[in-house]
Amino acid sequence: MTNPTTLSRTTGDARLAFLRRIPLFTEFQDNDFLELERLAHQGTITRGGFAYVPGDPSDQVYFLRSGRVKVARTAAGGKEWILHLVEPCENFGELALAGEDSRRNSAEALEDVAYVSIRREPFLALAGRRPTVALRMLRLVGERRRLMEARVEGVLFAGVRERLLELLLDMGRRYGVAGPEGLALRVQLSQKEIAHLIGSTRETTSSTLNQLRRDGLILIQRRRLVIRNLERIEQILKGVPQPAAPAPASSTRRAQDAPLRSRYQIA
Repeated sequence: MTNPTTLSRTTGDARLAFLRRIPLFTEFQDNDFLELERLAHQGTITRGGFAYVPGDPSDQVYFLRSGRVKVARTAAGGKEWILHLVEPCENFGELALAGEDSRRNSAEALEDVAYVSIRREPFLALAGRRPTVALRMLRLVGERRRLMEARVEGVLFAGVRERLLELLLDMGRRYGVAGPEGLALRVQLSQKEIAHLIGSTRETTSSTLNQLRRDGLILIQRRRLVIRNLERIEQILKGVPQPAAPAPASSTRRAQDAPLRSRYQIA
């Protein structure tokens, strides 16, 4: 039988090791991490469950240990807009630190999720002693707002094809795994979820995806999506004409160093 004290120590050690991997806390000292570990609460959510929904108290910030989380806004008519997808070691619910009293968005588990949460007041007190934490959090909030404004601009001024290509470019860089057919995306999204990411309808998104498939840019197999030519997608977005002769396939390049930045970057 496992000793409860040993189990508690093992759990605490794992939580501490996770907190040390979060970029936000890179300048913390050992005593900061020990206090942070004491303040942190562990939790899990099964796929399809929610960390919070609109109207819940906005009184803590979350750090994702495993799985993926979808942060979204739902309109009165039920139409959803995905604001961003959260990867392990990233945070969500950070508006609790910026004065939000109740949640306006929802945070749904796309997979089984494990997380660590820290309540607002003790986190702010700890961050107050380490100004770099507050500065990095401020930059994160600002970056997510900038991306959101750019996405709104895209909905107003860019067509569905352009918005979809920008999303695929970003997903290829972040989630693409090189294979014989191209870059297979590690994250699985339905066509409805893709539509919600680019501010379109499912029908229009499906039609545009099928056209990209016919153009040889992507491969679709149920919820599995493969980007066959990431470089060509980038060239299209830059306005580079289609070459007269087909260039050798080079879709296995991850292209993190590409200069083009997408307004649909999944933060």
